[in-house]
Amino acid sequence: MILAGDLRMLNLLMKDIPAAVIIRNTRIWINAAVIMIVLSGIFMLAAVAIKLYYNVFFLVKMISLVLGLGLFYWLRSAVYCRAAGRWIGFS
Repeated sequence: MILAGDLRMLNLLMKDIPAAVIIRNTRIWINAAVIMIVLSGIFMLAAVAIKLYYNVFFLVKMISLVLGLGLFYWLRSAVYCRAAGRWIGFS
């Protein structure tokens, strides 16, 4: 889904479909996948909470996940708004 949105913004795939439609449809699937990742992580954490609490690598992994998702949503929102024609900075 992410690849389809990126290739559409590069005008390499699905040229007859507007970019806003592709962006809207892929955003739904991306958000659903992120929700599933978080929910499965919560259940896995609940199973071995004490073991993971003292694991430094788990902490680094969670911090990286939060930073990665933040960067993903921040960067994608700027690019998607520009691709959909709602960029205010230029006229």
